[in-house]
Amino acid sequence: MKLKYVTVTGADNSLKPKELNLIAKNFPFVEFGILLNPIKTGTERFPTFDWIYELNQNLNLSGHFCGAVCKELVYDNKIFNYDIFRKFNRIQLNFSPYKVPINLIYYLNQMPEKQWIFQIGKDNKDELIQEALNQKINFGILFDQSGGKGILSQKWPNLKENVFCGYAGGLGPENIEEELKIIADIVGDQEIWIDMEGKIRDLEKLSIAKVNQILEASLQYV
Repeated sequence: MKLKYVTVTGADNSLKPKELNLIAKNFPFVEFGILLNPIKTGTERFPTFDWIYELNQNLNLSGHFCGAVCKELVYDNKIFNYDIFRKFNRIQLNFSPYKVPINLIYYLNQMPEKQWIFQIGKDNKDELIQEALNQKINFGILFDQSGGKGILSQKWPNLKENVFCGYAGGLGPENIEEELKIIADIVGDQEIWIDMEGKIRDLEKLSIAKVNQILEASLQYV
């Protein structure tokens, strides 16, 4: 198994952008997942746009579209605040609770410079994945059977053939080494990424110590 990214999700205004720069300097494979929902902007885990603008463009950044803004993109083909949007190389659509129309793929294909991430819950949306493969869009899928609730998977899914895959759900400092071994046995020599959020926080703030612990444990797979 090779880890392309270890995605750390939920950085917000409680940290200074330069703190993310230092983490990335020590661990260049880290990706910062930035949660985006206009209704929650400026609250815990959802940074302000001004904070996002300050982020170094050389960081690995993914924008995670949540709630109403994800619904708008999926159903109405709307993009909010394009200046913010273009800060990210990868865009994750947290649509696991929603039924997703196939015509979404045509829309996403108009922006080939982005890699799109489909958050896959219990409904793995095989039809959507197959259409994305047929249309040759740049995409990956994130397995998160808990739908973003941070519950550890009882059985990690197998890879989807010819698809860049990521794994999330309940990963944290207390189990990362054991779970990486389990995932490695499943994926073999393939390249993947992992993502975590809830278990790398202290008092509802992203913990730099826990993030560093996760990244140290991941080094052997990079």
